Amino acid sequence: MDLKANDKVRDTFFSEILDIIAAYESGLADAIKCEYERVGHILSQQETEEVFRRFENMALWKPLIQRGRVKMASRDMALRDAFHYQLSEYIQPLDKDEYQKFLGAVGDELDKLMQENQEVLRRLKERD
Repeated sequence: MDLKANDKVRDTFFSEILDIIAAYESGLADAIKCEYERVGHILSQQETEEVFRRFENMALWKPLIQRGRVKMASRDMALRDAFHYQLSEYIQPLDKDEYQKFLGAVGDELDKLMQENQEVLRRLKERD
């Protein structure tokens, strides 16, 4: 996506992806806190990494991660012309509603503008 060194990757994520990340971060923080309270001391790096391994392997994350990968790969390819090689197997075509949701009011305005200028568009096509 041609990000610069000081660009924040999070700023490129769709809201649904940010929701998954927030849930993951909150859940992991809670799991670390619970382990701290259980053992009664500040966790070592090894103990914290073990909490992380258990947390990331919880079955509830599998469908959320799958859905997140499909959304990022498909939307980036279709709406941003950005291809992520490592996510290529997750690319799916977007339906009309997905485009509409992404474009929102801008899409409505663009559609209205195109409708109002059908004659100009027809002439441009004829000229090509």
